[in-house]
Order: sequence, then structure tokens, then C-alpha cells
Amino acid sequence: MTGPAPASQSLSRTIEIPACVLSVDDLRKLFLDLDAYTREVTGAQIDTLQPAPGVTLGDFTRFKSQAKAEAGLTMYAHGRDGELVTLHGVDTITREILPDALVNITFDSAARFRATVGYEPLNKFSLILDFREPPSFAYYNPWDQPTPSLSNFMISGNDRTWVGGVSEKVLSFLRGRKRRRLWLHGATAFNFLNWLIGLPASFWLIYRLDNVTTRLVSGLPPVIRSAFYIYLFLVALFAFRVLIYFLRRVFPLTELEGSRSKAVRATGYTIVVGLLSAFIYDVLKAAFK
Repeated sequence: MTGPAPASQSLSRTIEIPACVLSVDDLRKLFLDLDAYTREVTGAQIDTLQPAPGVTLGDFTRFKSQAKAEAGLTMYAHGRDGELVTLHGVDTITREILPDALVNITFDSAARFRATVGYEPLNKFSLILDFREPPSFAYYNPWDQPTPSLSNFMISGNDRTWVGGVSEKVLSFLRGRKRRRLWLHGATAFNFLNWLIGLPASFWLIYRLDNVTTRLVSGLPPVIRSAFYIYLFLVALFAFRVLIYFLRRVFPLTELEGSRSKAVRATGYTIVVGLLSAFIYDVLKAAFK
């Protein structure tokens, strides 16, 4: 129906997105905005298409009109059990249609243009929102690596004004839903918390349990008693690491509103505040004796 794809020179960007919490209404608003950006640029490209030899002007005019109607945004929602939900309209975006265990959502501006016209649009973008929980310790070392995340915004095109404008509008939208939790998912903060809180708290816990442990190991040789205290220290330090890992899971980098239990968060908050309060109280009491 159309001639060959045009040659082009494009600008390409890949941008990390901020830690944010999005509601289903936010997804609808984002879809409407991104669909408008998509139709703006695909419609302009469709207007420049030339018919293939043998195609009548009437047929080609109808084709371009249909292509403009079809070449909008596509939203893909992937679930943990392999579900794939493909959406083309804002009215279809509901909490019920999304997978219960949501892995990621992708907004793709090129898929429908590609299917309709037969080649890539000159200007396109892909926004990936990664809702996965952090992997287990077996798959990454949280002390040396930040929490893995595939969330990013990729955009390319030969229209620099469009590329820059869409990039800024998308990032501005996501910054409006930003949460201050990126620090929690960084390797630097993890190590900083370990040295500043984890190690002192582990020593403090050994001190608080001293009366109990003394009775347990009173009849054992000195070397065994020393080893037992070292063992307790290592267990306490590991428990601190597990606590930070737990906080990473309940406060993820990218979150769909309502997907985390408020009761679990409240329990974690209570544990953290209780332990820190007792630790600080003992430190201050010892300092002012």
C-alpha cells in the first residue's frame, strides 16, 4: 500500500525514571497523554507517505485515514504467572483487567504503527514501569548492588523538539508521583546503614541478651562461650540485613497503589521504630550516666 521506509537520522535517549507510586487513575492519565503524543507524531508521518505503484488515490486516502485511527499507543501489562494483557484504549484500563501479581507495564508508541504501515515510525518511545519485588539474595548481593530495576524511558526520533518535549513531559508527570525511597535501594546506603546502625545494633543486642546467654553458656569452656557470642553477633547482623531487605520489598522503587499490605507496612514500621528507640535510649542512658 505504501512505498519503502524513508531514510532518517535520529536522536536517542534512555532515561532512568524516579521512584514513584502510581494509581490506576494515574495509568489512565498517562495513557491519555502518551497516546496524544503518539498520534501527533505518527499522524504527521502518515501524511508524508507515498502510495506504492498501482494503488489508486482513493484507496490510499482511505488507507491513510484508517492508519491514523489505528496508529495510537499500546499498553502491555505482564503478570508473574505469564499473563499478558494488551490494551489500546483508556477505558479498558481497570484494576480488574490488570494481573494480580503485576510484573511490569510497558507503553509502546511504535507497535500499532508498525503493524499498520509495515515499518518503524521515525519518532517513537517506550516507557517501562517495573513493579517486580527485589530478587532473593541468591540472585544479587544487596551490599554491593542496587536493587535491580528495568524501569526506564526510551525515546528516539529525528524531530528533536518532539523528543525533548515528550521526555520532559513524561518525567514531569512521574516526578509528580515521586517517593523518597531511592536511597533505600542503593548499595551505598545499604553499606552506610550497616556500619552506622547494623554493627552497633548487633553489639547492643548482645549486651541486652548478656544475662540470658551467660546462664546458657556458664558451664561451657571459654573458647566455646566466645564462639557462641560471635555466633549471636553474626545472627544479629544477618537479621539486620533481612530487615533492610524486607523494607526494600514493602517499599519498592515503582509501585502500583494498593498493591502492598498496609498492615505489613505498619508491622515493619513498628519493629523498626521500636528497636531504634530502645537502641538510642540505651546509648543516651549510658552516655549521661
